[in-house]
Amino acid sequence: MIVSIGEILFDQFPDYRRIGGAPFNFAVHMIALGFETAFISRVGNDENGSLLIDEVSRRKLDPEYIQVDNSHPTGEVLIQLDENRNAAFTIRENVAYDFIEMTPSVVSVLDKTDFIYFGTLIQRTSQGFSSVQDMLTLKKPGTVCMYDINLRPGCYNREIINASLTHTDILKLNSDELKELGIMLYDNENTDECISSLFNDFNIRMISLTGGSSGSSIVTRDGRFFAEPDHSITVKDTVGAGDAYSAIVAAGFIRGWEPQRILDIATRFSTLVCTIEGAIPRELSFYSKFRKLFQESQ
Repeated sequence: MIVSIGEILFDQFPDYRRIGGAPFNFAVHMIALGFETAFISRVGNDENGSLLIDEVSRRKLDPEYIQVDNSHPTGEVLIQLDENRNAAFTIRENVAYDFIEMTPSVVSVLDKTDFIYFGTLIQRTSQGFSSVQDMLTLKKPGTVCMYDINLRPGCYNREIINASLTHTDILKLNSDELKELGIMLYDNENTDECISSLFNDFNIRMISLTGGSSGSSIVTRDGRFFAEPDHSITVKDTVGAGDAYSAIVAAGFIRGWEPQRILDIATRFSTLVCTIEGAIPRELSFYSKFRKLFQESQ
């Protein structure tokens, strides 16, 4: 069982809106790729919350793990796209997912979990931080944790990051986030030295580093692997590309793939996501070739 913990929300683009939130996107990808997955989040007791719960069910995720908040609205992100279709985010504060709780259903599902995916945004409030750290502490021995760091301005601090890294087996971040991490934790902008320090200071087994048009890499204690991006596609928008990438990294790790194969398939899948509007495909057929790869490697 895979558990994804974190935000679900509406991404509001200039001309349309889509359902998003990195942990939701990740959970949708994982279940569509053929992995048993539970998604833990919180929405408001409002129209948007009802719509999101319906979408969770439509995507074959169990809505039992979606908490309903009577005091705070459902999450929302305003998105602006630049001339290259890259996104800038304005994240609404004091929304339902900021007040996620440890509930009996959460305790129950964590007892059946072998892999946990989580991020930083869900921990930006004291309530969210406390609840997520309690969930990570409660995991059963041997559970793999993937920390998709996703640093958003004003939504993180050193305490959140240090506590999260303590539980991390797989760290996923981009090149800008790696530099920020080096400055914050080690007062050092040298990314290679930051990677070495992370391996020395934490029990991290794999670092997945994305660099957009510069390509992506996976670093383990045994070496570094690299994949070139595909520049031939027509980009609709880049929203959710990193979440798609994370899903393949997780799935490949679970299946025991070699790092280079993980990189190549993750690059291909996230590139395809950039050819659609929003973060997740509307049709299950989008996943067919990729789902077959993971079925074949069971």
